[in-house]
Amino acid sequence: MNSLPEDGRPYFLTDSVTLAASTAGTLSLEIGTGEEFYATHVMFAATSVAFSVTSMVDESNIPFTNADADDPLTGSVFPGANTSLQEWLALPTPLKIEGGGKLSINVTDTSASQNIVRVVLLGVRRVI
Repeated sequence: MNSLPEDGRPYFLTDSVTLAASTAGTLSLEIGTGEEFYATHVMFAATSVAFSVTSMVDESNIPFTNADADDPLTGSVFPGANTSLQEWLALPTPLKIEGGGKLSINVTDTSASQNIVRVVLLGVRRVI
């Protein structure tokens, strides 16, 4: 289990992608080479909850979900994706992104119209 560094500071790591109707895109959360990030909470926000997460991998292609195009995580499972319910989803253990690393989240619009999907990771950033 990753513990949080005492010499870090709170940090919001975010990215968004604009999806045309029924298309896919990638949210990319990157950390610089001289730092590391420990995510403790995640929130998705979107124009519509009609989107799906089809994969979530780090820079080494190690998955953080078994979701795929045939069995995705729908936007409705994320409390913050519903614009009337902005809540953080606490992670069971901090998700560490190493210096120079990134987390890539593939999303697909299922609304049949343009959809802006944003992800925000809340955690601790530490300069190394």
